[in-house]
Amino acid sequence: MERFFRVFLFFLSVLFCLGCESPKNAPPNYPSLEFNVDPTLLEPKTQDMKLRMKFSPPIGWKPVSSTLFVNETHKTYQELEMLISEPKLFFQHKPSNSLCIVSKFLTSPFGTTQDFVSTVTGSLRKQFPEASIQQTTFFKDSLLVNQIRILTSEHVVFKLVLLPSDLDPFEVLYILPKNIYMTQSRPIESSIGSIQVF
Repeated sequence: MERFFRVFLFFLSVLFCLGCESPKNAPPNYPSLEFNVDPTLLEPKTQDMKLRMKFSPPIGWKPVSSTLFVNETHKTYQELEMLISEPKLFFQHKPSNSLCIVSKFLTSPFGTTQDFVSTVTGSLRKQFPEASIQQTTFFKDSLLVNQIRILTSEHVVFKLVLLPSDLDPFEVLYILPKNIYMTQSRPIESSIGSIQVF
């Protein structure tokens, strides 16, 4: 268990967008993506009043204590400058040790958020030359989203940095073993589609 969470924490700087459809009226600079949300694949909605966001984790992903991650291993990953967020909510799919984390996005030292995500993506490509890493930017409803996807031989990691126009940016991260990705892809897509601000 501890070894698996060390792998989880190492990838806390990556994100992913699942397959979506683009409507006709997309903004000129970035595409606008629509997610197919199936309520039967989701847990009840949860929210963070400070971030002013709410969403539903995938079905079977239950709340867990953040104290699981406050240890020496966590500090080590912070020193790698890969951890760019301030975790607020944690959800775990215990049968597979999959994890979802909702975080406050901290101020970027690299200029714009897009610049920061690009810098992190470049660092990850050097760190994991054999992994498949992709970055893109899109709109989900009115939310601008920076996303990276990383696929290794063992894990799939999806992280989304969402930038509401009049609120502080926040992040949603999903980490899961590659061998269960096919069974969890639809619940995760529905979870991403459920993200809202208020």
